[in-house]
Amino acid sequence: MQHSFRSLPSESPRKRYSEPGGGYPHTNPGGKARYDSVVSSRQHKEDLSEYYQSKREPKEDRGPKYTYFPITKEWQKEKSKLLDIPLEKFIRCSDMKQFYQDTPPLETLTVRGDGNCFFRAISAVVSGSEAEHMTVRTAVTKHVSDHPDMYRTFLMSRGGMTKYMSSMTRSREWATDTEIMATATLLRTVIMVYSPIQFGGKTEYHWQTFKPLDNPEMTYPVIYLSNKNEHFDPVLDVDSKDEPKPIPKSFEF
Repeated sequence: MQHSFRSLPSESPRKRYSEPGGGYPHTNPGGKARYDSVVSSRQHKEDLSEYYQSKREPKEDRGPKYTYFPITKEWQKEKSKLLDIPLEKFIRCSDMKQFYQDTPPLETLTVRGDGNCFFRAISAVVSGSEAEHMTVRTAVTKHVSDHPDMYRTFLMSRGGMTKYMSSMTRSREWATDTEIMATATLLRTVIMVYSPIQFGGKTEYHWQTFKPLDNPEMTYPVIYLSNKNEHFDPVLDVDSKDEPKPIPKSFEF
């Protein structure tokens, strides 16, 4: 299935997502993508699963199964209003399907790797453009500042709220688990990140789940991100061999 961005009806003339602050949906190739380098925005069609398969050993017990239920048009409309950013394009992800804890992403959307990639990824997921990454960063850090009791434990190792705000509000400051958790809480949306974990001296890739701090339940739709070589990209599809399931009509635009 070809995945693409669908422009809003009011958008004229149509802007290509390859313009500054944009990227193409693609099947992510291997290779390094660091925060201090710009990730190519050219379209790639290489199989991402080979990269992740080389990082792990086959296991009989693959852990729990999850439901891949990506963001919808209605979700984008709601969250773009919440963050007060323009909704540029609707994102088209794959259909619902089942996947395992170690199931790798199949298709991702490249965002620029300049230290802002997490916030660029969230901006792209919400609005269809990564251009509003500083607005997203500001909203997330303000949310943390407005809820000191909720994040007190997280900020103990960051030197407290004042030091945290002076650093995290700056462009190019890397996002950590604290910002992922805060974003999930602010957007009232579960975030799942496919990232490396060390087990017995070996690196394995697993999905990690970040639920809103004020709602520990698993809710849908979910934001899916990959974290490869310290770089975040939105995930548009996962490499599942199961039959895809259509998004319920109640969630359609």
